[in-house]
Amino acid sequence: MQNRKHHVLTRLIAVLVVLISCLCAPTFAEAQTYKFTRSADLLPNPERGWWTYADGRFQDLTDARAAQIAKDGYRVIVGVVRLDDYRNGPLPSTVLTSLTRSFGYARKNGLKVILRFAYNFPLNDTDSGADAPLNTVLGHIMQIGPIVTSNADTIVAMQGGFIGAWGEGHSSTNDLDTAVNKAKVRDAIYAAVPKTLNLQWRYPRDIVSWSGDTRMGLHNDCFLADPSDAGTYWGDAATNEMLRTAMKKLTARTFFSGETCNVNSKQARMSCTDILAEGAAYHLASLNRNFYTAFHDRWKAEGCFDKVARKMGYDLRLVDLVIGKGGSVTLRVANSGWASPIQPRSIVVTTFAGGKRLGQFALKGKLSAVLPSTTRTFTGAAVTINQAQMICISAPDTSARLAKTPAYSVRFANANVTSQAWNPTMGAFCISGIKPQR
Repeated sequence: MQNRKHHVLTRLIAVLVVLISCLCAPTFAEAQTYKFTRSADLLPNPERGWWTYADGRFQDLTDARAAQIAKDGYRVIVGVVRLDDYRNGPLPSTVLTSLTRSFGYARKNGLKVILRFAYNFPLNDTDSGADAPLNTVLGHIMQIGPIVTSNADTIVAMQGGFIGAWGEGHSSTNDLDTAVNKAKVRDAIYAAVPKTLNLQWRYPRDIVSWSGDTRMGLHNDCFLADPSDAGTYWGDAATNEMLRTAMKKLTARTFFSGETCNVNSKQARMSCTDILAEGAAYHLASLNRNFYTAFHDRWKAEGCFDKVARKMGYDLRLVDLVIGKGGSVTLRVANSGWASPIQPRSIVVTTFAGGKRLGQFALKGKLSAVLPSTTRTFTGAAVTINQAQMICISAPDTSARLAKTPAYSVRFANANVTSQAWNPTMGAFCISGIKPQR
């Protein structure tokens, strides 16, 4: 009898232990899925879209001018550093100081710079422009190296510059445009600036001749102009095609920008069919809004102008978010643009409850892996997901100096709808009304 009572008591205790453990353990709800809506707006984003000139000379950029450019919706500017007065000697400290100041104004206003150094800037093709002797150029590159390095976070690309008219690598008055001297200028730039800095060169034939070079990208300042793009692609038809094929591959992994130009309107490829095909083929990320506008007028007339603006560079949107059991997160991101993001940005998830931040973590993978016309899945997990009432998704700049600046975060192409909205203060897309998992 005593043994039987002991056995019953033992079983009761065991049942109570199970009940208590069930009450204390977290009970995870079913997975929650949130779908997102595409925005119809043209949204400014870092390192992509239309560009405009910073000023006549980048070293003269003012805070007011930078603020107006940003207000007008630009996020990329071309900064031409004019060195006309220093063709025969070293750069004075005032030039270097002014460059630091101009980069500061760009950074303050959420702009990134396509940087070029030039000894002239002719008003038209018939004007001549002198450059500088090779030793002077090499000395200037050494001088500007530390400035470029300390401001690399605000430079989306540095162009070869220095050589010939407009710093475009032709018509040199000091034989800088020979193959040997071009290579010397290129090597000096490589030695002076960070290896992670995006670089651009004007002529595909030079890039292709540098077999094994993996650092140099392309800018085409007569994009769509005629069969050779005003001499950008050089040689007979077979050579032209070889160079074009090489550049299509190159621009898939480098930053490609440029402008249209007025050379031969009868041969120019000005239609919507042309820009939509070649923008995609060359992974066009940024284009001059102010020249040559006859192209833009044609695109407006044919109805693709806004589409071109949206397609340049990346066009990233959140597709859906799944919050699973145990704090797992699965996020799908689609890229409808012509290029991948040039930076290896992380996707950061920040959790909130009761108006207070609970935690923050990065999903596995980089946004630069979201290729054009593809959708990619990113995953991660964190305990704080279980208690979250709001989740914010961001893709900040990779630079520590810019990571907390909202203007440098990717603005996902998603609409503000019920319980989903872009938070401009955080630089993040936030989903509220999340059901805590326990």
